[in-house]
Amino acid sequence: MRQSDTTISGKTLTPSQKTALITLLGDEDPAIYKQVRELILSFGVSASEWLTKYAGTEDLVLRRRINEIIYKLHQEKSDEEFLSFCLKCGDQFNIEKAVFLLAQTEFPLIEYETYCAQLDNYAHEALQEVLFTRTCLQIVEVLNEIIFERHHFVPDFDHSTNPELHYINVVLDRKKGQPNHSRPALPVYRPTLEITHRANNNPRTLSMPYTNEH
Repeated sequence: MRQSDTTISGKTLTPSQKTALITLLGDEDPAIYKQVRELILSFGVSASEWLTKYAGTEDLVLRRRINEIIYKLHQEKSDEEFLSFCLKCGDQFNIEKAVFLLAQTEFPLIEYETYCAQLDNYAHEALQEVLFTRTCLQIVEVLNEIIFERHHFVPDFDHSTNPELHYINVVLDRKKGQPNHSRPALPVYRPTLEITHRANNNPRTLSMPYTNEH
């Protein structure tokens, strides 16, 4: 079998069969499209490798269908990975990995490494100043200044209508997170943001509280 073939549970697709399936994906008959879609999905995420070659087709209907299938394949894989992580992680686990695995169940094509680099930059900036603080309050003040003043993160008081703000990638992209009121006199805004400093493969995580007395 050639390396370009798709294999799962004993099934294989030759290049000519893949081309035929792509043609059928553009069929106007919804029943044919549904049958072909289910067949491709049965091959798992490996099918996305050859589907991607056709994702830029000029046929708008076919392009939309191909990209929807690619998205679905990666989403199913992300669901499996997150479930596996939850079953194996125990009481102590890497929170950075957890929040990104969760985000990938909704946004399976996000680039994890890009967001990690962004978090590392925040962590480096924070640690340079936190090391010289003496009290917990001073640490919170430093973190508030970095996140909310320098990088302009803001709380979103209408987060209930935007569930996407529960996902770390959306918070980092929009610089907006959900507020969590601990009590009326002292609301604590906690954007879904974790600043992680990875040293010697041992992540240390700082949550980002913002306090504002009224």
